[in-house]
Amino acid sequence: RDKSSLDPKILDSLLRSLTVPDLRKERNGSLVGKDSSLAAKLSSQEIRKIKMTNPTLYKKLLGYENPGISTLVKSDNVLYDKIVYEATKMLHRNHTSMQASTTDVASTNVNIPASITNVKEVIVDEFQDISSVLLDFILEISRGRQLTVAGDIDQSLYTFNGATPDENIKAILPIYKQDGYNLKEIILDETFRFSKSIHKLSLNLLGTDYSLIKNTVEEEPINIIREEFFSTADEFEFVYKEINDLIDASKGFLSPKNFAVLSNKNFILDRFKEYSDNKNSNLKVKRIFGSQKWLDTKASSIVSFLQLLDNPHSDPSMLGAISFLDGIGP
Repeated sequence: RDKSSLDPKILDSLLRSLTVPDLRKERNGSLVGKDSSLAAKLSSQEIRKIKMTNPTLYKKLLGYENPGISTLVKSDNVLYDKIVYEATKMLHRNHTSMQASTTDVASTNVNIPASITNVKEVIVDEFQDISSVLLDFILEISRGRQLTVAGDIDQSLYTFNGATPDENIKAILPIYKQDGYNLKEIILDETFRFSKSIHKLSLNLLGTDYSLIKNTVEEEPINIIREEFFSTADEFEFVYKEINDLIDASKGFLSPKNFAVLSNKNFILDRFKEYSDNKNSNLKVKRIFGSQKWLDTKASSIVSFLQLLDNPHSDPSMLGAISFLDGIGP
Protein backbone atom coordinates (compact mmCIF):
# COMPACT_ATOMS: atom_id res chain seq x y z
CA ARG A 1 0.00 0.00 0.00
CA ASP A 2 2.88 2.38 0.68
CA LYS A 3 4.79 2.30 -2.59
CA SER A 4 7.31 4.85 -1.27
CA SER A 5 8.79 2.05 0.86
CA LEU A 6 9.40 -0.19 -2.16
CA ASP A 7 12.98 -0.54 -3.29
CA PRO A 8 13.73 -1.79 -6.84
CA LYS A 9 14.34 -5.40 -5.69
CA ILE A 10 10.92 -5.69 -4.03
CA LEU A 11 9.25 -3.99 -6.98
CA ASP A 12 11.05 -6.36 -9.34
CA SER A 13 9.84 -9.44 -7.46
CA LEU A 14 6.28 -8.09 -7.37
CA LEU A 15 6.26 -7.44 -11.09
CA ARG A 16 7.70 -10.88 -11.76
CA SER A 17 4.90 -12.49 -9.74
CA LEU A 18 2.29 -10.49 -11.67
CA THR A 19 3.69 -11.08 -15.14
CA VAL A 20 1.65 -13.35 -17.43
CA PRO A 21 2.28 -14.07 -21.15
CA ASP A 22 -0.23 -11.47 -22.31
CA LEU A 23 -2.04 -9.33 -19.76
CA ARG A 24 -4.31 -7.96 -22.49
CA LYS A 25 -6.14 -11.32 -22.32
CA GLU A 26 -6.68 -10.86 -18.57
CA ARG A 27 -8.84 -7.73 -18.70
CA ASN A 28 -11.54 -9.33 -16.56
CA GLY A 29 -9.04 -10.23 -13.85
CA SER A 30 -7.78 -8.18 -10.94
CA LEU A 31 -4.29 -7.74 -12.44
CA VAL A 32 -5.42 -4.96 -14.73
CA GLY A 33 -7.92 -3.30 -12.43
CA LYS A 34 -7.79 0.45 -12.65
CA ASP A 35 -6.69 0.86 -9.03
CA SER A 36 -4.50 -2.23 -8.69
CA SER A 37 -2.01 -1.71 -11.49
CA LEU A 38 1.38 -1.35 -9.81
CA ALA A 39 2.90 0.32 -12.87
CA ALA A 40 0.08 2.87 -12.95
CA LYS A 41 0.82 3.92 -9.36
CA LEU A 42 4.40 4.95 -10.10
CA SER A 43 5.09 8.66 -10.43
CA SER A 44 7.22 10.15 -13.21
CA GLN A 45 10.08 10.68 -10.73
CA GLU A 46 9.93 7.05 -9.59
CA ILE A 47 9.93 5.81 -13.18
CA ARG A 48 12.89 8.06 -13.99
CA LYS A 49 14.80 6.75 -10.95
CA ILE A 50 14.17 3.14 -12.00
CA LYS A 51 15.27 4.01 -15.54
CA MET A 52 18.59 5.39 -14.26
CA THR A 53 19.35 2.75 -11.62
CA ASN A 54 17.75 -0.45 -12.93
CA PRO A 55 17.41 -0.62 -16.76
CA THR A 56 16.29 -4.27 -16.61
CA LEU A 57 13.37 -3.44 -14.33
CA TYR A 58 12.53 -0.37 -16.44
CA LYS A 59 12.20 -2.55 -19.54
CA LYS A 60 9.88 -4.85 -17.60
CA LEU A 61 7.70 -1.84 -16.88
CA LEU A 62 7.66 -0.96 -20.59
CA GLY A 63 6.53 -4.51 -21.35
CA TYR A 64 3.85 -4.47 -18.67
CA GLU A 65 0.84 -4.65 -21.02
CA ASN A 66 -2.24 -3.25 -19.32
CA PRO A 67 -4.35 -0.09 -19.29
CA GLY A 68 -1.91 1.31 -16.77
CA ILE A 69 0.63 1.86 -19.57
CA SER A 70 -1.24 5.04 -20.47
CA THR A 71 -0.50 6.21 -16.93
CA LEU A 72 3.07 4.96 -17.13
CA VAL A 73 3.64 6.99 -20.30
CA LYS A 74 3.77 10.36 -18.57
CA SER A 75 6.43 11.94 -20.74
CA ASP A 76 7.58 11.91 -24.34
CA ASN A 77 10.74 10.04 -23.31
CA VAL A 78 8.82 7.11 -21.83
CA LEU A 79 6.53 7.01 -24.86
CA TYR A 80 9.59 7.01 -27.12
CA ASP A 81 11.10 4.15 -25.10
CA LYS A 82 7.83 2.23 -25.30
CA ILE A 83 7.80 2.54 -29.11
CA VAL A 84 11.44 1.42 -29.38
CA TYR A 85 10.74 -1.45 -26.96
CA GLU A 86 7.80 -2.70 -29.06
CA ALA A 87 9.79 -2.33 -32.29
CA THR A 88 12.59 -4.43 -30.77
CA LYS A 89 10.08 -7.13 -29.83
CA MET A 90 8.78 -7.16 -33.42
CA LEU A 91 12.29 -7.55 -34.82
CA HIS A 92 13.09 -10.29 -32.30
CA ARG A 93 9.89 -12.21 -33.13
CA ASN A 94 10.70 -11.90 -36.83
CA HIS A 95 14.22 -13.25 -36.26
CA THR A 96 13.07 -16.19 -34.12
CA SER A 97 10.24 -17.03 -36.54
CA MET A 98 12.73 -17.10 -39.43
CA GLN A 99 14.95 -19.45 -37.42
CA ALA A 100 11.95 -21.65 -36.63
CA SER A 101 10.87 -21.80 -40.27
CA THR A 102 14.31 -23.11 -41.28
CA THR A 103 13.83 -26.04 -38.89
CA ASP A 104 10.32 -26.81 -40.20
CA VAL A 105 8.68 -25.61 -36.99
CA ALA A 106 5.40 -23.75 -37.37
CA SER A 107 5.97 -20.04 -36.94
CA THR A 108 4.27 -16.71 -37.51
CA ASN A 109 6.23 -14.27 -39.66
CA VAL A 110 6.16 -10.65 -38.59
CA ASN A 111 5.62 -8.19 -41.40
CA ILE A 112 8.91 -6.24 -41.26
CA PRO A 113 9.31 -3.52 -43.96
CA ALA A 114 11.91 -4.17 -46.67
CA SER A 115 13.58 -0.88 -45.71
CA ILE A 116 14.70 -2.64 -42.51
CA THR A 117 15.31 -6.17 -43.75
CA ASN A 118 17.50 -4.82 -46.57
CA VAL A 119 19.83 -2.95 -44.19
CA LYS A 120 23.45 -3.93 -44.89
CA GLU A 121 25.31 -1.94 -42.24
CA VAL A 122 24.39 -0.16 -39.00
CA ILE A 123 26.31 2.93 -37.89
CA VAL A 124 25.58 4.48 -34.49
CA ASP A 125 26.89 7.94 -33.64
CA GLU A 126 26.98 9.45 -30.11
CA PHE A 127 27.05 5.94 -28.71
CA GLN A 128 27.80 7.25 -25.21
CA ASP A 129 24.25 8.63 -24.99
CA ILE A 130 22.45 5.41 -25.96
CA SER A 131 20.06 3.95 -23.39
CA SER A 132 19.70 0.26 -22.61
CA VAL A 133 16.31 0.26 -24.40
CA LEU A 134 17.82 1.67 -27.59
CA LEU A 135 20.84 -0.65 -27.34
CA ASP A 136 18.52 -3.68 -27.47
CA PHE A 137 17.01 -2.30 -30.68
CA ILE A 138 20.46 -1.64 -32.19
CA LEU A 139 21.66 -5.17 -31.38
CA GLU A 140 18.48 -6.65 -32.87
CA ILE A 141 18.55 -4.64 -36.11
CA SER A 142 22.32 -5.21 -36.57
CA ARG A 143 22.12 -8.96 -36.03
CA GLY A 144 24.34 -10.60 -38.69
CA ARG A 145 25.30 -7.19 -40.11
CA GLN A 146 28.27 -4.86 -39.88
CA LEU A 147 27.94 -2.66 -36.77
CA THR A 148 30.00 0.50 -36.29
CA VAL A 149 29.65 2.62 -33.14
CA ALA A 150 31.31 5.98 -32.51
CA GLY A 151 31.31 7.88 -29.25
CA ASP A 152 33.25 9.45 -26.42
CA ILE A 153 32.51 8.20 -22.91
CA ASP A 154 33.84 11.50 -21.52
CA GLN A 155 30.99 13.31 -23.35
CA SER A 156 28.17 11.27 -21.83
CA LEU A 157 25.49 13.82 -20.89
CA TYR A 158 22.30 11.77 -20.90
CA THR A 159 22.63 9.53 -17.84
CA PHE A 160 19.53 11.37 -16.51
CA ASN A 161 17.66 9.91 -19.48
CA GLY A 162 18.90 6.38 -18.99
CA ALA A 163 22.15 6.44 -20.99
CA THR A 164 24.42 3.61 -19.84
CA PRO A 165 27.74 3.98 -21.75
CA ASP A 166 29.85 1.60 -19.63
CA GLU A 167 27.14 -1.07 -19.51
CA ASN A 168 26.55 -0.74 -23.27
CA ILE A 169 30.17 -1.53 -24.08
CA LYS A 170 30.14 -4.45 -21.63
CA ALA A 171 26.98 -5.75 -23.31
CA ILE A 172 28.27 -5.45 -26.89
CA LEU A 173 31.82 -6.81 -26.64
CA PRO A 174 31.02 -10.34 -25.38
CA ILE A 175 28.40 -10.83 -28.12
CA TYR A 176 30.79 -10.01 -30.93
CA LYS A 177 33.75 -11.80 -29.39
CA GLN A 178 31.64 -14.91 -28.93
CA ASP A 179 30.42 -14.83 -32.53
CA GLY A 180 33.98 -14.51 -33.85
CA TYR A 181 33.67 -11.03 -35.33
CA ASN A 182 36.79 -9.05 -36.11
CA LEU A 183 36.65 -6.21 -33.58
CA LYS A 184 38.58 -3.07 -34.46
CA GLU A 185 39.03 -0.09 -32.16
CA ILE A 186 39.91 3.30 -33.65
CA ILE A 187 40.88 6.15 -31.31
CA LEU A 188 40.03 9.63 -32.60
CA ASP A 189 42.84 11.69 -31.10
CA GLU A 190 42.56 14.83 -33.24
CA THR A 191 40.04 17.59 -32.62
CA PHE A 192 38.97 20.39 -34.95
CA ARG A 193 36.93 22.19 -32.28
CA PHE A 194 39.39 23.93 -29.98
CA SER A 195 42.96 25.04 -29.42
CA LYS A 196 45.65 23.96 -26.97
CA SER A 197 44.69 26.77 -24.58
CA ILE A 198 41.09 25.57 -24.27
CA HIS A 199 42.24 21.95 -24.01
CA LYS A 200 44.58 22.84 -21.16
CA LEU A 201 41.88 24.80 -19.31
CA SER A 202 39.44 21.89 -19.70
CA LEU A 203 41.91 19.44 -18.16
CA ASN A 204 42.51 21.87 -15.28
CA LEU A 205 38.77 22.09 -14.62
CA LEU A 206 38.50 18.30 -14.66
CA GLY A 207 41.57 17.97 -12.44
CA THR A 208 43.36 15.51 -14.69
CA ASP A 209 46.27 15.26 -17.13
CA TYR A 210 44.68 12.35 -18.98
CA SER A 211 43.25 12.98 -22.44
CA LEU A 212 42.90 11.01 -25.64
CA ILE A 213 43.35 14.25 -27.61
CA LYS A 214 46.82 14.56 -29.12
CA ASN A 215 46.30 17.22 -31.80
CA THR A 216 44.25 20.41 -31.48
CA VAL A 217 43.49 23.41 -33.66
CA GLU A 218 46.61 25.50 -34.26
CA GLU A 219 46.13 29.15 -33.34
CA GLU A 220 47.61 31.91 -31.25
CA PRO A 221 47.46 31.24 -27.49
CA ILE A 222 44.29 32.62 -25.91
CA ASN A 223 44.22 34.24 -22.47
CA ILE A 224 41.28 32.40 -20.90
CA ILE A 225 39.85 33.67 -17.62
CA ARG A 226 37.54 31.54 -15.50
CA GLU A 227 35.05 33.46 -13.36
CA GLU A 228 32.94 32.04 -10.56
CA PHE A 229 29.74 33.59 -9.21
CA PHE A 230 27.57 33.13 -6.14
CA SER A 231 24.33 33.84 -8.00
CA THR A 232 22.90 34.06 -11.50
CA ALA A 233 22.26 37.78 -10.98
CA ASP A 234 25.97 38.36 -10.25
CA GLU A 235 26.85 36.43 -13.40
CA PHE A 236 24.42 38.47 -15.53
CA GLU A 237 25.79 41.71 -14.11
CA PHE A 238 29.38 40.66 -14.89
CA VAL A 239 28.59 39.65 -18.50
CA TYR A 240 26.54 42.79 -19.12
CA LYS A 241 29.21 45.10 -17.66
CA GLU A 242 32.04 43.26 -19.46
CA ILE A 243 30.40 43.77 -22.85
CA ASN A 244 29.76 47.47 -22.16
CA ASP A 245 33.34 48.00 -20.95
CA LEU A 246 34.82 46.31 -24.04
CA ILE A 247 32.66 48.40 -26.34
CA ASP A 248 33.67 51.63 -24.56
CA ALA A 249 37.37 50.67 -24.53
CA SER A 250 37.33 49.89 -28.28
CA LYS A 251 36.40 53.53 -29.11
CA GLY A 252 33.92 52.58 -31.81
CA PHE A 253 35.71 49.51 -33.13
CA LEU A 254 33.32 47.08 -31.40
CA SER A 255 29.53 47.11 -31.27
CA PRO A 256 26.93 44.85 -29.56
CA LYS A 257 26.64 42.70 -32.70
CA ASN A 258 30.26 41.58 -32.18
CA PHE A 259 29.30 39.68 -29.00
CA ALA A 260 27.49 36.42 -28.39
CA VAL A 261 26.43 35.05 -25.01
CA LEU A 262 26.25 31.25 -24.89
CA SER A 263 24.69 28.93 -22.36
CA ASN A 264 23.96 25.23 -22.04
CA LYS A 265 20.39 26.03 -20.95
CA ASN A 266 17.82 28.01 -22.94
CA PHE A 267 16.00 29.39 -19.90
CA ILE A 268 19.25 31.06 -18.73
CA LEU A 269 19.43 32.96 -22.02
CA ASP A 270 15.77 33.98 -21.68
CA ARG A 271 16.47 35.32 -18.20
CA PHE A 272 19.60 37.16 -19.39
CA LYS A 273 17.58 38.88 -22.13
CA GLU A 274 14.95 39.85 -19.55
CA TYR A 275 17.72 41.15 -17.29
CA SER A 276 19.27 43.27 -20.07
CA ASP A 277 15.88 44.60 -21.24
CA ASN A 278 15.19 45.90 -17.72
CA LYS A 279 18.43 47.89 -17.84
CA ASN A 280 16.89 50.33 -20.36
CA SER A 281 20.30 51.06 -21.88
CA ASN A 282 21.57 51.28 -25.46
CA LEU A 283 22.79 47.69 -25.24
CA LYS A 284 19.98 45.62 -26.76
CA VAL A 285 20.07 41.84 -26.59
CA LYS A 286 18.57 39.74 -29.38
CA ARG A 287 17.55 36.19 -28.45
CA ILE A 288 18.52 33.71 -31.16
CA PHE A 289 16.64 30.40 -31.37
CA GLY A 290 17.83 27.14 -32.91
CA SER A 291 14.69 27.05 -35.04
CA GLN A 292 11.82 29.38 -35.87
CA LYS A 293 8.78 29.17 -33.58
CA TRP A 294 6.42 28.51 -36.49
CA LEU A 295 8.20 25.18 -37.04
CA ASP A 296 6.34 23.86 -33.98
CA THR A 297 2.92 24.56 -35.54
CA LYS A 298 0.70 22.53 -37.89
CA ALA A 299 1.75 24.83 -40.74
CA SER A 300 5.21 23.26 -40.54
CA SER A 301 3.70 19.78 -41.05
CA ILE A 302 1.84 20.98 -44.15
CA VAL A 303 5.04 22.49 -45.59
CA SER A 304 6.93 19.25 -44.84
CA PHE A 305 4.23 17.24 -46.62
CA LEU A 306 4.38 19.52 -49.68
CA GLN A 307 8.17 19.17 -49.73
CA LEU A 308 7.73 15.41 -49.53
CA LEU A 309 5.44 15.44 -52.59
CA ASP A 310 8.04 17.46 -54.47
CA ASN A 311 10.97 15.31 -53.34
CA PRO A 312 10.25 11.97 -51.58
CA HIS A 313 13.83 11.89 -50.26
CA SER A 314 13.44 15.16 -48.33
CA ASP A 315 11.94 13.59 -45.19
CA PRO A 316 12.53 9.82 -44.76
CA SER A 317 10.89 9.72 -41.31
CA MET A 318 7.62 11.23 -42.58
CA LEU A 319 7.74 8.98 -45.65
CA GLY A 320 8.18 5.95 -43.38
CA ALA A 321 5.26 7.02 -41.15
CA ILE A 322 2.91 7.64 -44.10
CA SER A 323 3.83 4.28 -45.65
CA PHE A 324 2.22 2.52 -42.65
CA LEU A 325 -1.19 4.15 -43.22
CA ASP A 326 -3.98 1.97 -44.57
CA GLY A 327 -4.47 2.46 -48.29
CA ILE A 328 -1.00 3.88 -48.88
CA GLY A 329 1.66 1.30 -48.02
CA PRO A 330 5.30 1.25 -49.17
